[in-house]
Amino acid sequence: MNDIGRAPEPDIGSPAGSGSKTGFRMCGYFAMHLIAVYLLAIAISPLLAGFFYRQVVPRLGGSIDTSGELQYYFSHLLVASLLPAFIAGYLNFKYRHTASLWVWLVPAIILVYEICTFQPSSLLVSKWSGAFAYFFSSDWSVPASAQEAFSGNLEGMRVYNAQTNFSAPFYAGVAYSLGALAGKHQMIRLPRGARDDV
Repeated sequence: MNDIGRAPEPDIGSPAGSGSKTGFRMCGYFAMHLIAVYLLAIAISPLLAGFFYRQVVPRLGGSIDTSGELQYYFSHLLVASLLPAFIAGYLNFKYRHTASLWVWLVPAIILVYEICTFQPSSLLVSKWSGAFAYFFSSDWSVPASAQEAFSGNLEGMRVYNAQTNFSAPFYAGVAYSLGALAGKHQMIRLPRGARDDV
């Protein structure tokens, strides 16, 4: 065959070049999903819990707890972190980024590091049971104001900060990844036409 009259085939690029572009793209997607997880855990979840506390609970006939909105959010931290993150992860199925399946790793590694380096405030408490209570228990009293925090409930504020900065992103990361997995495998059926609108 004569190749003289044939136009040259376009250069698609080497596998290494396309792999590096894919790697950069995957890192970008991972960073985007990780930012979404932290925004959900640190900003959106408290707002939703506050809205639920002020607007929904009274309308359902429940009484508003006098300990305040922060205490309500803190005592419902797990649910407040899981639900929005699962929904956001599930709605991710439109983009099908596999990076969203692994975003739980970063908050998990950070939380494990914090647990391992935790020093209990009392010598009477073992390190591991103290760390578990510090990062996962909702039995702490959270100060309703900064004045109360500085007047003696500093430990409650430390626990609140630790759980909202380390435990809540872990909960949200796991829920986000599970939601993305459910969306990827279409484990939850949406009404016809709703998939295209998302």
